Amino acid sequence: MSLDTVMKVCPVSCPRSCNEAGRCCHEQCIGGCRGSTASDCTACRHFLHLGVCVGQCPNRTFQFKNRHCITAEQCPASWKLFNEKCTQDCPGGYMPDFNDSRHCLPCTGTCPKVCDGKTIQSVEDAAAMKGCTYVHGSLTISVHGRGTVAPWIGCKF
Repeated sequence: MSLDTVMKVCPVSCPRSCNEAGRCCHEQCIGGCRGSTASDCTACRHFLHLGVCVGQCPNRTFQFKNRHCITAEQCPASWKLFNEKCTQDCPGGYMPDFNDSRHCLPCTGTCPKVCDGKTIQSVEDAAAMKGCTYVHGSLTISVHGRGTVAPWIGCKF
């Protein structure tokens, strides 16, 4: 097997990628293409929107997983719509809007941190709850024996 069949070499005039015939791919393509348009790309340099590679998502669409453009309706229900992105959580310094859980608001002071309830049986368990401002569910503190665990927990909560 020759090197030509293993590795495709694009002409110098194709700065990004080319097809099997050596013709340049569209500037939004990366890694090859079937033709010369932005809908012929093997993969998109930026985002895929309705089967076409685009440099940025169009108005009223949101970046999803840094690869696709989707509508608000296509963004998973528990995710947030923030800064033209469909994201799983609000970014640092922001918290969910309690009046509209799909959006984020800037925090005033310390951002709330919601943690799932658990049973604390060790210093490590307690450390995992550090910074929690709300507990979803039950929080049980079960300290057995003697030592420094109880005073440590007391100063952390």
